[in-house]
Amino acid sequence: MRLSLQCHGVERTEELQAHCERRLETALARFERRLGRVTANLSDQNGPRGGIDQLCRIVAHIHGIGDVVAEACEQAAGAAINKAVDRLNAAISHAVDRKRNLRPAGVQ
Repeated sequence: MRLSLQCHGVERTEELQAHCERRLETALARFERRLGRVTANLSDQNGPRGGIDQLCRIVAHIHGIGDVVAEACEQAAGAAINKAVDRLNAAISHAVDRKRNLRPAGVQ
């Protein structure tokens, strides 16, 4: 898995980078053979006004399936990462299961 973290209006710290990498590696370990690039984008939607505005959007390229996207908006960047990773894990599971179950007619 090749991970890229991009931040827009959010301070990119080593701690935030490590948290994102750790969560993605742990959650997506079972899909490791299928994973290509994974891009996480963090952005502050409201700027200095505050509120629930830390958006995390993760795009994962899955070989044989394509891009799977998940996003979450929370008050803190770490919480947004956590929720987006959980949603991505569920979306990839669903896509892999659907591909596995879509066999041509007559194939056992």
